[in-house]
Amino acid sequence: MKNFLHSISVIVLFLLPFGVFAQGNEFTMPFSDVPANVYFYTPVRTGLERNIINSGTTFNPSNALTRAEYTDWVIKALAVPEITIGAPSFSDVPQSFPQYRSIETAKKLGIVSGMSDKDGNPTGQFLPNKTLNRAEAAVILMRSFQNVTVVDEASFPDLDSVAWAAVEIKKSAKVKFFK
Repeated sequence: MKNFLHSISVIVLFLLPFGVFAQGNEFTMPFSDVPANVYFYTPVRTGLERNIINSGTTFNPSNALTRAEYTDWVIKALAVPEITIGAPSFSDVPQSFPQYRSIETAKKLGIVSGMSDKDGNPTGQFLPNKTLNRAEAAVILMRSFQNVTVVDEASFPDLDSVAWAAVEIKKSAKVKFFK
C-alpha cells in the first residue's frame, strides 16, 4: 500500500497538467522527513512549489492518504479555475472543513460522487477522513482525465468485487497507471 500511495503522488504531481516547473535553486525543504536523497523528494518539492501539497514540519511519507487529502491534491494539480460553490453537497463535509472547496469542486466536475450504500444509492456522505483505497484512487484519478477512453479492456479476475469502479480501473490499466 505504501508504494501504491507514493506512486499515486508521482502520478498526481507529474502527469496532471499543472504547468511547468519553477526555475532556480532557492528552495528549502520544510519537511524534516524528506531528505534530498529519497526517491519521492522531487515530487514532494514540485507539489510544494505548485501549492498542491501544504507545507508543515513533516510530510509523514509512510502515512496513508485520506479521501479529502487526495481529492485536494488532484484538484490543485489540475489548477481548476475557481468554481462557485453553493451549499455543501455532503453532510460530513461542512464549509469549515479544510478541503471543502476542493471536494465541492471535484463533485461539480464529476470527479467524486460520494459514498453509496450496498444498492448503489447515494448516502449523502463523502467520508473525507477515510483512508483512500486503490479503487477509489483509480476512480478519482481517471475521472480527472475525462477524455481518456478504453480501447482494449484489461482483464482483472477480481474486478466484480469493485464493479462500481470497473470503467475507471480498465482505463487506468489502458493508460498504464496500474498493472
